[in-house]
Amino acid sequence: MGSILTSLDLSFTTASYSSCNDGGSNVVGMSSSGLPAKDLEKSIYFKDDVFRVRCDVTVTKEIVAELTTPWAVVVPPSDMHQHLAWLLSSSKGSEVAFEVGGETFPAHRCILSASSEPSSSVENAAALVRIDDMEPKAFRAMLHFVYTDSLAEGSTAAMAQHLLVAADRYGMKRLKLICEEKLCNNLCRSTVATTLALAEQHGCPSLKKA
Repeated sequence: MGSILTSLDLSFTTASYSSCNDGGSNVVGMSSSGLPAKDLEKSIYFKDDVFRVRCDVTVTKEIVAELTTPWAVVVPPSDMHQHLAWLLSSSKGSEVAFEVGGETFPAHRCILSASSEPSSSVENAAALVRIDDMEPKAFRAMLHFVYTDSLAEGSTAAMAQHLLVAADRYGMKRLKLICEEKLCNNLCRSTVATTLALAEQHGCPSLKKA
């Protein structure tokens, strides 16, 4: 779609006909103020009491380009964490198991090694590892983070305290910071003393300042 634009140019000419190519005839433009009669009578354009005016009309069409939406490829967000969560819950291909509080948790050495600083201890561990100083629910929450890089839905501040201890023990810096942040945001009178003690024992400067 577009609009039609026109322009009009008037000029005096010695030609007796109109043409796109005037064959070399004399042409002079007309100013907006016109030409005084006495000057016109003396000019070469006034002969036998007649003068000719050339009228050039230019018609143009304004073309407006229509914007079109380019083809777009929609890339979905990564769902790798969902696949790894399934791998954890299915125990498929697991090579090591942890016995915690009477419960057994199968796992995969390579994933554990990638998430913990002291990876050699995991790689060289026996097929069954017994852990006595952690509650089963806390260990389950830690494994969930190892596989999905996120806390389990509905994780409480109390769980964050347990995970902070585990994160410091196994060198899981990101988990430690996440727990520290959660505890900072959930401070209350009943948890101040416990939280301060955790901050002192496990080196959490931000938590101490909170």
